[in-house]
Amino acid sequence: PPGPPPGASVRALGIENEMARANHPIKWGTMVYGAGGKNGFYVPVMGRRDDGTLFEQTTWQVRRSDFDEMLLNVAKERDIPILKGSAKSVDTEDGRITAVRVEADSEGEIDVHCQAFVDASGQSTFLSKLGLVGQRDTGNYNRQIAVYGHFSGAIRPDEDEEDEVRRDDTIIFYREKYHWAWFIPLDDEIVSIGVVTPIDYFKSKNKTKEQHLLDEIKEINPMLASRVKDVTLHDIARSTSNYSYHIKDFVGPNYLCVGDAHRFIDPIFSLGLHFSMAEGRKAGAAIADAIMDIRSGISSVPSPLLTYQSECENGQEIIQTMLDAFWDFPLAFSLYLKDKRYRDNFIDMFAGRVYDTAPSKGLLELRRLNAQVAQTA
Repeated sequence: PPGPPPGASVRALGIENEMARANHPIKWGTMVYGAGGKNGFYVPVMGRRDDGTLFEQTTWQVRRSDFDEMLLNVAKERDIPILKGSAKSVDTEDGRITAVRVEADSEGEIDVHCQAFVDASGQSTFLSKLGLVGQRDTGNYNRQIAVYGHFSGAIRPDEDEEDEVRRDDTIIFYREKYHWAWFIPLDDEIVSIGVVTPIDYFKSKNKTKEQHLLDEIKEINPMLASRVKDVTLHDIARSTSNYSYHIKDFVGPNYLCVGDAHRFIDPIFSLGLHFSMAEGRKAGAAIADAIMDIRSGISSVPSPLLTYQSECENGQEIIQTMLDAFWDFPLAFSLYLKDKRYRDNFIDMFAGRVYDTAPSKGLLELRRLNAQVAQTA
């Protein structure tokens, strides 16, 4: 599924001008409608200044293929060597990866030697399959299927609507636990619409993916049904299933995993791309520190790569806590989010500001809610 790239990470990379020239839709926030179109809440995109105050900010809605190509072109412009191909295996010495065997598009099979190795293979989880990091365990939301497609003719929000939602914002439509839909504008004409349901529910309907998608978008929530009365599905309906997983140990002496290569929780709030970019920046800093330690003969305790792992795990656990509370206590979740005492905390979590921070009051309340489920389990 598509999703917005994190605005702060895009700006830090210095590609804001490229994003503007590409004319991607501007996202101001996310609107979530509860079951039956009730108990909705809006989460604006906001940044934080150095003094801690929030300010209005935006990000972009993108097709992942377009965004990935843009990043690749920026890398080329910055004279970063690029080798097209697929990694097949690695060579190791004393537990360290020393080379990667690559089936290169233009040169056949070659060995690429390295000081450090980053697994950014996404759901392929390359290093886990090689047994060099932990095993891939199923996540909390594993038994689900997402079916989605690109539609024209969908009705977008306008200025006359009562809710805060704007024309190109993300909209989430909740039906019941693990049963929901997304609505994400991709350009002036096309909107990505997808539905997520338990796999057993999908199988019980005995429909094609296309028919399942076309039926669900009109049944899942009245606020979605009102926007898809006369839509046209372009291309084909696609699906992804069993996507929730967790690899707990994902670093080695000179290698690490980034983003989906070690964990994917749930797509509902489009945080996967944020994790990939934020962890990529952290990985670069950790590798630089590790190489500096080697050159200076210093052994940091814990090592920079283990520190990286801990920071990534802590950040993703905050999002796991937020999602668990959303699914188990949707009404309480919306009330906490609207409460002035906690609203800023929720804005931070939705923005992915989950690293190097003490637990907020809002997070502590969500942990308290989740503890009720643990006690009755």
